[in-house]
Amino acid sequence: MRQNDISDEELVRRILQGEDHLFEKILARYRDRVAALIFSITGSRSDLEDIAQEAFISIYKNLASFQGRSSLGTWIYRITVNKCRDWQRRYYLRKPVELLGIRGLNQASPRDGPELEEQESIRNAIRSLPEKYRLVIVLYYFHDLSCPEIAEILGLPKKTVETRLARGRNRIEKMLDWGGESACTETRI
Repeated sequence: MRQNDISDEELVRRILQGEDHLFEKILARYRDRVAALIFSITGSRSDLEDIAQEAFISIYKNLASFQGRSSLGTWIYRITVNKCRDWQRRYYLRKPVELLGIRGLNQASPRDGPELEEQESIRNAIRSLPEKYRLVIVLYYFHDLSCPEIAEILGLPKKTVETRLARGRNRIEKMLDWGGESACTETRI
């Protein structure tokens, strides 16, 4: 088995047995996703690297506490969300966010016209959601996480996540005044 084919679980096991250099593999696998999540939550490009560094230091220090009940990615997301919350508490920044790497909204974006206006409207609607709805919407639609995974990351019951997802969708639909048309019920934005 080549180093690139090592599963997350095997990497964790080997790191805990003293092969610390393998943590670089975890960094490589999750760096971009962690950065996108941090920016999705905080909206701060200038603090992104500091928060990511804090998250990965915490991940490394607490690797022995990873029990494998969820995927390593879910566990890493939970630590990252907690570091973002710490950052928000420290700096009292609770402003709406710009979203990074939004599939569909950033890929092959039109330069003008109604499609661009719709994309911008969706972005603005998401930015204006209260954090508890925005975070669930971002994790579900833009990070492709399931409701059980989001519940694990946020430490919430699955039903609470489902409720926040539904309420977030409803608020977006009302803000966009789609009147009966629902662009975010089954398909991911």
